[in-house]
Amino acid sequence: MGGCTLPGGDGSATFVCNPWPVAQDSPPAAAFAQEYARAHHGVLDRLDWDAVAALIGELVAVRRRGGTVYTVGNGGSASTASHFVVDFMKGAGLAGNPPLRTVCLADCVPALTAIANDLSYDEVFAAQLHVMASPGDALLVVTGSGRSPNVLRAIEAARDVPVPVLGMLGMGGGPAAEVCDVSVVVDSEDYGVIEDVHLFLGHLATAYLRATP
Repeated sequence: MGGCTLPGGDGSATFVCNPWPVAQDSPPAAAFAQEYARAHHGVLDRLDWDAVAALIGELVAVRRRGGTVYTVGNGGSASTASHFVVDFMKGAGLAGNPPLRTVCLADCVPALTAIANDLSYDEVFAAQLHVMASPGDALLVVTGSGRSPNVLRAIEAARDVPVPVLGMLGMGGGPAAEVCDVSVVVDSEDYGVIEDVHLFLGHLATAYLRATP
C-alpha cells in the first residue's frame, strides 16, 4: 500500500493512503506504449493478407446474395462480434452502397441463458443458428484461442445448414482454424493484441464494403 505523510496543522503528521501505488521500477508510460504499438506493427506485418482478402470477399458475396452474417464470440470477442453489427449494418452503407445484414448471437441475454440453463453453454450459439440460419448466410467466429467449445459447436451447426464459416482467430488458430472455410489468424499470444487486430479487421472490412457495390 502506498502513501505519504503530510504535516498537520498542529505539527503532527497525517498519513494519506494511495490505494493504487506505482511500483518504483515501473517503465515510463511512453516507452511502454511504444513497445505495445510495435507489437501491433509486427503482428500486422505477419498477417496473411490473401486470407484477409478472402474473408472480405465472402462478406461481399453474402451481401450480394441478400444473406445474413451471424457473428459469435466469448468475452472480449463477444464485444467485438457485437461491434461488427453496427459496422456492417450502418457503417457499410454510409456511402450509398447496401448495408450487410448482421446478427450477433451473443447479444440476446435471455436466449443465451435459456439455452445454457436448459441445454448447455456449449450450445448457446449452435441452437440459435439451427433456428435462424439459411443457405446463403455465413457464420463469422471471433475467438482468440480458437478452442471455445461453444464456438466449435457453432461451426458444426453452420455445417448442418450449410453456410460458410469465416474465422478471426489468434494463438495459432486452434481447432477452429482446421474447420473454418477462411481463417485469418493473428500471430500473437496476447489477448489484447489479438482483439485489437480483430477490431481492425472489422473496420477494414467495413471500409471495403462501404466502397464496393
